[in-house]
Amino acid sequence: MFAGMIDEYMLMIHPLVLGSGRRLFPERLELPLTLIDCATLPAGIVIATYEPQKQGR
Repeated sequence: MFAGMIDEYMLMIHPLVLGSGRRLFPERLELPLTLIDCATLPAGIVIATYEPQKQGR
């Protein structure tokens, strides 16, 4: 994605499901990621940090 310009994705996941809205990633995107950190906040929010997998991993 973006020709390797992004070295880290930090996602804040809230315990709420919505049925519509703007997509974070386009459909059919295949981007292998490795989880490098994860934290859970008292309100149930999860902060997950990923890095794109390098070629050949």
